[in-house]
Amino acid sequence: MDQDQPAVWVRRQWNDADRCAAYRLSDVDGWHFSSISGGVRVRANRAYLHAYVMCDQMIEGKLGHSCSHGPAPHRIKVCIVQKGNEEVWPRVLRAAECDRIEAVILQASYRRRRVSPRVDDVIDCVVTQKFSRGGIGQKRLRQCQLVPIEDVEQAWLTLVAPLDLTDLSAECAKSLFDDEMRALRQFVPTP
Repeated sequence: MDQDQPAVWVRRQWNDADRCAAYRLSDVDGWHFSSISGGVRVRANRAYLHAYVMCDQMIEGKLGHSCSHGPAPHRIKVCIVQKGNEEVWPRVLRAAECDRIEAVILQASYRRRRVSPRVDDVIDCVVTQKFSRGGIGQKRLRQCQLVPIEDVEQAWLTLVAPLDLTDLSAECAKSLFDDEMRALRQFVPTP
C-alpha cells in the first residue's frame, strides 16, 4: 500500500472482528465518535471512532453489508478501532481531527464578523475548500486572486483565534488554509 495512502481497517460494529475491510485513508470521511453502529444500529459498550465509506471502494476484506436494500454503491457507517490499525493509528486520529476541525471552522464562519465582500469571498472559498476541490467559476477565481494575501491571512486568523484549538487542531487549520492558498495561487485561469 502507498505510504501516502495507508490502508485503514474498518468494521460495521466495534466487536465484528471477523468482517473487516481495508479502505484508503482518503476514502474515509465524516469522522465522529458514536456508540451506535451503522447498519443494524447496535449500541456499543462505549463511544468508538466511526466514519463513512462507500461500500464498493474497499481494497480487500468483507464488511457486514449486503447491498440488499438497493443497488450499490451505498455510503455506510463504519467503526474504526485501534486493533489492526496500530501502524496507521496516529494518521487515523489526525484525519479524524482535521475532519472535525473543518466542520468547526465551517460552523464558525457562519457566525463570523464580515470584513469586506472580496476578503469574505476568499475566506468562504477557503472554508469550503473550493480552490482545491474545484467548483469555482473563472470570474470568481480571478477576483479571489486579486485580493491581497495579507488581508486574507488576517481574516483567517480572526476566524480561528476564538476557537481555542489544541495544537493538533491548530495544525489542521493551518494545513487547510495553506493548502487552499497554494491551490489558489497555482490555479492559472485560462484567458
